[in-house]
Amino acid sequence: MKFNLREKNACPLMSFCRVFKSKQGTGLASDKKKSARLLAVELLAANDDEGTYINHLIEKSWAYKELSNIDRALCLEIIYGVLRNKRHLDTIVKKYVKRGYDAFPSELKNILRSAIYQLAFLEKIPDYAVLSEAVDIAKKLVSLRYASLVNGVLRNYQRNPYSLAKPVSGNINKLAEYYSHPDWLVKRFAKQFGKDEIEAFLAANNQPQPVYFLQLKPIKSQKSLRDFLRPVPGFSTYFKLQSHVGITHIPGWKEGVFCVQDPGSGMAVNLLAPQVGEKIIDLCAAPGGKTMAISALVGKTGRVIAVESVQKRAQRLRENTSSPGFENVEIVIEDARKVQLKDADAVLIDAPCSGLGVLARRADLRWQRTPYDFIALVKLQQEIISKAVTMIKPGGRIVYSTCTLDKAENEEIAAYFLKKFPDFEVEQADKFIEKEYVTESGFVRTWPFKHGIDGSFSVRLTRKK
Repeated sequence: MKFNLREKNACPLMSFCRVFKSKQGTGLASDKKKSARLLAVELLAANDDEGTYINHLIEKSWAYKELSNIDRALCLEIIYGVLRNKRHLDTIVKKYVKRGYDAFPSELKNILRSAIYQLAFLEKIPDYAVLSEAVDIAKKLVSLRYASLVNGVLRNYQRNPYSLAKPVSGNINKLAEYYSHPDWLVKRFAKQFGKDEIEAFLAANNQPQPVYFLQLKPIKSQKSLRDFLRPVPGFSTYFKLQSHVGITHIPGWKEGVFCVQDPGSGMAVNLLAPQVGEKIIDLCAAPGGKTMAISALVGKTGRVIAVESVQKRAQRLRENTSSPGFENVEIVIEDARKVQLKDADAVLIDAPCSGLGVLARRADLRWQRTPYDFIALVKLQQEIISKAVTMIKPGGRIVYSTCTLDKAENEEIAAYFLKKFPDFEVEQADKFIEKEYVTESGFVRTWPFKHGIDGSFSVRLTRKK
């Protein structure tokens, strides 16, 4: 038996394993150590209680590493499906839980969410398998009394399934509920960009994104890639991961031929336009995709100084640039606001930001952010971009980039910089980037719902002549 997942709800990491197979026709994941469904509930509960990003929880989980590939795929599908549809699922559950749901333990909420997600969104997974294991998980993680509640809620849903009606466009609160976003976030974007495109924006955030790769070095035979990667139309050096393979099997991966990078993210490097022999400073450099791209472009005679303040992230940066060919990369562990560097031809700032352009890829981020985050983020961004001025030589350039769509972190940072440093100006991005990604003000903006890639912003700043 195969489980046929609806493509619109497929997990963003499902490219590693799209097909689930049942155990002896039961639909239950292997439970030699810990089942996929049980682990999914535990990780979702930890995400709720600790506030730790879900990808970090998955990376640290030994139980996840011990799952088979099939069970990993099921675990990820449940995790990302629940995170992407959390508010939608809560609305459904509350139709069957008359009171007290908000006070339920996180484990209990996520047992109900994950079970309803499987019943409502995943096709050909047997209902009895979902119900049976949900009740068992409730017994293990919560109590017998709550196990009875889980059984009752799910059986009531089976008998009389409730579904949310798609709201009328323009009703912000209903759109936020249907597409599972916080009200404040939807209102913020509607105010900044208007109501006409808000639904397309929300829907795009619930679509899985493929894993993209940037080719950094020549490869002997393109034919050897056919079973692993597919070219991306419009982006000559980018590839998509095929659905049935893992990263480590890609020819050239271990040799640093490729790095994981979305085309939207890579536009900042294109805008920077590194030249052979240049000295480039890459601020906030981890995990290193842009660093590696710059390294390949400046060549052996060039130099890349990659600055990262967090020791653990710097270690990952070091690992990613350890392949032959990246000897021109120097890693500096220091706060970008304090590091003492100078005489660079260019500085790239991959600024810490709210990440609101990558909500499709980071499903839990919408629940982690608050309206108050922008105060600290904007202050940090202002300090970093101001510090970059001291690092470039006369005639040098700065590219400021983010993976958010919020104007406070993008256009308003550029305006702040130009007011503080009136001898600088925006250099029009269409000299370096295709016009469809360039705004009237000369900035680069990519949109998930318009371009099918991550949301991003970048601006090139140079001294006036």
